[in-house]
Amino acid sequence: MTHEELLQAIQRAADSKVARFNLIGTQLKELPQELFGLSNLTELNLRGNCLTELPPEIGRLTKLKSLNLGGCGLRCLPKEIAKLNALEELYLPNNLLTELPPEIGQLTHLTELNLNDNQLEMLPPEIGKLTRLQELSLNGNRLSGLPAEFFQLTELCELNLDSNRLASLPPEIGTLDKLTDFSILDNRLTDLPATIGKLRSLIRLYLGGNKLRQLPSEITQLTNLTALCLGNNELTELPPEVFQLTGLTELNLHSNHLSELPPEIAKLSGLESLCLYGNKFNSFSPVLFRLPELTELNLHSNHLSTLPPEITQLTNLAELLVDNNPLISPPPEIAEQGIEAVREYFAETEA
Repeated sequence: MTHEELLQAIQRAADSKVARFNLIGTQLKELPQELFGLSNLTELNLRGNCLTELPPEIGRLTKLKSLNLGGCGLRCLPKEIAKLNALEELYLPNNLLTELPPEIGQLTHLTELNLNDNQLEMLPPEIGKLTRLQELSLNGNRLSGLPAEFFQLTELCELNLDSNRLASLPPEIGTLDKLTDFSILDNRLTDLPATIGKLRSLIRLYLGGNKLRQLPSEITQLTNLTALCLGNNELTELPPEVFQLTGLTELNLHSNHLSELPPEIAKLSGLESLCLYGNKFNSFSPVLFRLPELTELNLHSNHLSTLPPEITQLTNLAELLVDNNPLISPPPEIAEQGIEAVREYFAETEA
């Protein structure tokens, strides 16, 4: 889009008093002053441009409810961002932000804030003033801690902290008791606080890619949990607390040091998806036959030499992954085709 075409588009938007305006991926290096005269805008999408900074005039768009600045190369936010106090959604992923201005705390109508894939090392205390936030994404930053004020965000339903540098969670995490989705993959956690058990609204909890060897007993209080990821930790055995989470339908245990499944896993009779790839299983655990609802079973990259014929008893199983095992029976070229090929193989063998 040429500069002249841009000005024409802005003029048409002004004449029509539009509420929504998109300039996605137009390679803008700066924003024309005419843009800030669109006083009726409630939604502005500038994703995928080449803006390294926002001019102070952004504060003139006081009716904005949604602002998308993803992938623009922004290095900072102006203090005038505070004037956008009608904002409900602010998207800033894939930028170069190293800090947030204190004025961020004045955006008290925000319900969704996305800061994925920036370079934030800390959050300002003022983040705690965003008390209407329901979704907060901070994946792919450099956070090593969270300010005490963070735990004033008691309306949060979804919190994403993947790929940061968090070595621990403070006990105050238990104050975020409306969370339904909590993801803290690929950090440096060695344990969890007992107050994790206060997050009783949790439906999905993703803890993979840390250094966990055990779970606190209080995790059994998460009775609404349906999905639990413990992949890529340092588990040598399945924590007994897991067996009391009887509402689980999805359990991910990939890339640990597990060599067997205890009989107690049969208590998870509603399991539909079980991921065990990258462990040390050298035989197919018979207890798996007591999980009749399984539709997905991933045993990729273990030490299995055989699959038992009884695997055909798992009649709901639709996806079986056993690649990268030293299989003899069924032959790898059959097993790698999936569960239907395995069923046919055993049917023919028995015949």
